[in-house]
Amino acid sequence: MRSAVFSLLIFVLISLSSLTCSAEADVDVSSYLIWCRVFVTEQGIAKSVEVRRVVPHTENDAAIGEAVKAAVLTWTFRPNMKNGKPVAGYVTIPVHWN
Repeated sequence: MRSAVFSLLIFVLISLSSLTCSAEADVDVSSYLIWCRVFVTEQGIAKSVEVRRVVPHTENDAAIGEAVKAAVLTWTFRPNMKNGKPVAGYVTIPVHWN
């Protein structure tokens, strides 16, 4: 379980280079830490994303959260394993956005 979490964190950090925000959101992107709860299927597909917290808190939290949700839903994850078989479940991930 621990190695899966570390692998996921590495994947998230590498994938951040593709994270962009739409011009309509008009978000000042300096540096944020966004905590997300993601439901991952047995196939490793992100089915739902809930933004739990944006640090630092700003008036643009909603726009930042929507941009992060859109990005995370395009990612593929390594699912949790139980008795050698992939299982669906939730994972909480930090997304660093600079």
